[in-house]
Amino acid sequence: VEAIRQGKPLEALPLADLQKFSRVIGDDVYPILSLQSCLDKRAAKGGVSPLQVAQAINDAKARLAL
Repeated sequence: VEAIRQGKPLEALPLADLQKFSRVIGDDVYPILSLQSCLDKRAAKGGVSPLQVAQAINDAKARLAL
């Protein structure tokens, strides 16, 4: 909500703002908040991770070649 209020992505919020929600949040949270990290974690079959998208493209190409 704070990021939306400020019009910023989560990873642009200062650590102090993030720690308002929990004192256990440290600067190690920033790599987890990146868009690439979020996409990579969507690795379920049919998900939006780059690996799954590449697999879906390869599967579609194989079906079209039949």
